[in-house]
Amino acid sequence: MPRIYIGTSGFAYPSWVGSFYPAGTPRDEWLAYYARYFPAVEINASFYHTPRISTIRKWAAQTPDSFSFCFKLSRYITHILRLQCDQVSLDVFFTPLEPVRSKKAPAVILIQLPSSLKPDLIVLQNFLEKLPAGFRYAIEFRHPSCFQPETYTLLRTHNMALVLADSPTSAKGTRKWPLVNEDTASFFYIRMHGSKVLFASSYSDEELAYYARLIGQKWEAGQDVYVFFNNDAAGHAVENARTLQRLLHTSGIADL
Repeated sequence: MPRIYIGTSGFAYPSWVGSFYPAGTPRDEWLAYYARYFPAVEINASFYHTPRISTIRKWAAQTPDSFSFCFKLSRYITHILRLQCDQVSLDVFFTPLEPVRSKKAPAVILIQLPSSLKPDLIVLQNFLEKLPAGFRYAIEFRHPSCFQPETYTLLRTHNMALVLADSPTSAKGTRKWPLVNEDTASFFYIRMHGSKVLFASSYSDEELAYYARLIGQKWEAGQDVYVFFNNDAAGHAVENARTLQRLLHTSGIADL
């Protein structure tokens, strides 16, 4: 039975105390509380610095075996080396993640690329071949020219999900980043960056209902689906994630 993993991009937000975390909840208990409501979390902090293995071990112990961690790949690899990295650089990132590999729920690595990075299929192919087994991988392109059939074919070869990235639409009718729904893996990955204001606006019930239908279609087709809300300001991410959960429950999907 496929699963739907709904969560937020990060969990350690002091502004959520009172609106989500009960007042007085110790910071080191936030993740355990979060995991009572959501089956997955996207870790943005790993984009800036690799967590220590002791931290990963603690996180793994604080969450159920069915809880999925999704780590954003280091910006050193994606934005500085621009995927032209050696095995040592990858090992530095992946070695501390070892404690989550034994969990029942697959851990996912999110590869978010800069808007300035144009497609180079040879570089991408070489990079994908270096990635270690034992993780799922999702890639978020932001340069429009990356969205082409040749890229999709390469992703399918490696069972790598193309991220569907929902971002605000400008007054000219163009989105901040391309919105592309293309199946390239046995699972599907959605990032919700904000409806009207990037990272800072809530989604309407109508917008969430649209995504509930889309997620239901992917789930019925046999795909696991990951959905993360990156509109963390003012607690919008938690509110929207819980609304989406309710919509999916109402539609008859219970495996959340």
